[in-house]
Formats: sequence, C-alpha cells, structure tokens
Amino acid sequence: MKNSDTIRFERQGEQRADMIQGDIIFVIQQTTHAVFKRVDNNLFMTMDITLEEALLGFTKTVKHLDGHDVLVKS
Repeated sequence: MKNSDTIRFERQGEQRADMIQGDIIFVIQQTTHAVFKRVDNNLFMTMDITLEEALLGFTKTVKHLDGHDVLVKS
C-alpha cells in the first residue's frame, strides 16, 4: 500500500447501546528503510559488487522485508 492509503473496517468501532457503531480507519504512514527504497509498486536497493564479480558473475543473498532470503545471481 502507498503512503496515505486507508484501510476501513465498517461498523467495527465501539459498541454502545442506542448508537450506531462507527468505522475503524487505519491510515498508512510510509517510513524510510535502511536498505530498500519504494518507487511506485517496486522495491529498489543498492548492492556493492567488486570488479571481479561484475565481470565473472556472483551469487549473493539479500534479507527481504519479511525476513526471508532472496538469492541474487548475475
């Protein structure tokens, strides 16, 4: 979701006698991340590689936002 997007749960607010339940609304506040940058619906990161890796190829592991490892090969 993007910054300022909302999630609405209709009529899920506090219950009181003789009152209609209100909505619960969450507003997304996007913050910066140390590794990843969001551009539209894509995540970008910068990875430093050596000249040897650039010429001969490499395999590196990156820890994703949810904690799983992503294998990057070139």
